[in-house]
Amino acid sequence: VVVAVVVNSVVGLNQGTTIDDHMERATCPATPALMVIDVSGHGELAGLVTQRLRSVLTVSLRSGFDPATVLRRGATLFSDQRDGRFATALVVVLDPDSGALTWANAGHPTGWLLAEGDPAQRTELSPTGPLLSALGGEWDARACTLGEGDLMLAWSDGLVEAPGTGAEISQAALERAVGRALEPPEGRGPVPVGDLVESVLADLRQDAADWRRDDVTLVAVRRRS
Repeated sequence: VVVAVVVNSVVGLNQGTTIDDHMERATCPATPALMVIDVSGHGELAGLVTQRLRSVLTVSLRSGFDPATVLRRGATLFSDQRDGRFATALVVVLDPDSGALTWANAGHPTGWLLAEGDPAQRTELSPTGPLLSALGGEWDARACTLGEGDLMLAWSDGLVEAPGTGAEISQAALERAVGRALEPPEGRGPVPVGDLVESVLADLRQDAADWRRDDVTLVAVRRRS
């Protein structure tokens, strides 16, 4: 089984040298996994919390816990937070033999699984519980299948927020951007996931006057065989 993974992360201009978005690939006992994290706030403290959360989630994945339990363990990091800080996280585990994909989502932007790369035929990796915060909570794990030729997309809120407006880029606009990026040049095969990621970012950037205000992370995963 071959799985192609491409990540593009851009640090916001007001972040200094830190990034409070994070994407990590981890290896569980027998399966690959990934997580996308977004910690509230900016600056060094947000970066520190991001790294601590990354460590907890990574160790939990490598210990073989399911995505929901991974989030529950991550939430303990916020039990003593008194500054109102919180995080969103999407945790995905893939069985490379069967294509079974299990995820849990702590208030993170909804990811997409596109059947045969078609935005109109998608399963949404929607939240399965609340944000990670001092309030605690419970999370469920859900499952679907990443078949041959299917594409999974996940992103941080910096991708879909329209800077300076307080609004979000619509699902329809995002679907159009992904659809355009998936159109292969005449006579050529499927668009490589790296080109797809770059195309989506370039498309959405055209309408964002202040694109670099926040961190932007976009992850694409395609199962090729």
